[in-house]
Amino acid sequence: MKKKVIQRVLLLIAFFYGGMHFTLIGLAAKLKTNTLNYLAIALGIALILISTGYFAFKCVLKYRSLTAKRREKSES
Repeated sequence: MKKKVIQRVLLLIAFFYGGMHFTLIGLAAKLKTNTLNYLAIALGIALILISTGYFAFKCVLKYRSLTAKRREKSES
């Protein structure tokens, strides 16, 4: 259980950092064309949103399963 949590947190950090990196490259206009800069910004924002959404979704699912188990124990 603890290993899975650590893996999920590392996944969140990796995707969030990657998204932030792409976004900042696009905002700094370091790529050759404007299209590539806009694409980098969009990809970065998408990575940030996907990683945050995935992590929040997994946390909610885990919380619901733990509270359901707790309710079953208290009812019996």
